[in-house]
Amino acid sequence: MHHNTDIWMATGPVDGAYWGIWPTGGAWLMAVPAFATALLASTPSQYSLVYHYAAIITPFVFVLAILGLQRLNRQNYDRVALAAAILVIGLAMNYAYGWVGGKRAQSFQRVDRHDQALAGLIVQIPRQAAVSTLSDIVPHLSNRDAIYLFPVVADADFILFDSEPGANFWPFTSQNARGEAENALIPYLISGAYGLVRSEDGALLLQRGYDTGRNHEAMRDLLSLRFEAEAVQQREPRVAQRRVLRKREVLAELGLSLPDEGQP
Repeated sequence: MHHNTDIWMATGPVDGAYWGIWPTGGAWLMAVPAFATALLASTPSQYSLVYHYAAIITPFVFVLAILGLQRLNRQNYDRVALAAAILVIGLAMNYAYGWVGGKRAQSFQRVDRHDQALAGLIVQIPRQAAVSTLSDIVPHLSNRDAIYLFPVVADADFILFDSEPGANFWPFTSQNARGEAENALIPYLISGAYGLVRSEDGALLLQRGYDTGRNHEAMRDLLSLRFEAEAVQQREPRVAQRRVLRKREVLAELGLSLPDEGQP
């Protein structure tokens, strides 16, 4: 059996391929860790093409695609047919996962009323102040010495919280991530450590040591039942009922009451 050295400085069999160990040389071997990271992951975001985590595979996909095309070329396939197949596959993948001309193009972020409300709260936070906020808001406030991903608060001067159901409440990842995030925020309102500076469209800006006279407004926003009414409309009645019961328990403990707006 004879071997040649490939571009990876590894060897592959030139003849006797039936008993050769690595007939493609070292390229596949180098790609194994990257593919294993994605294929052995238990969290969908780690292997889904929608997220950036699978990008570790990309260099190997391109290199292996080139090697594969070289092999097909040696087998005298019709180059026009091969090019057409690659084009069709590329267009299909772009439609499924691409942002330009694909079905995801409609998902481009558009500034709405809620975004404008958040922007209005962000500009009220001094640049030198330490902030604790949610994952999607962190990049808009990261140009400062100290910023924390809520529920980490530490020495934050401000807490910017978004109670919209569509907000990203990570690292809370359960079915009731919003409720868990709310439960983490409520103690800061009850203790009086932070006061409500401003609230708009479900977004709350709290400041350490600020007047707590409006904290009850924040509590009412957080414990409003209208989001549970939306859950019923989304065919999650059992989840909604559990959340309503839990909120009523919290309200009873705080001596507060809420109107039954949109009660499921």
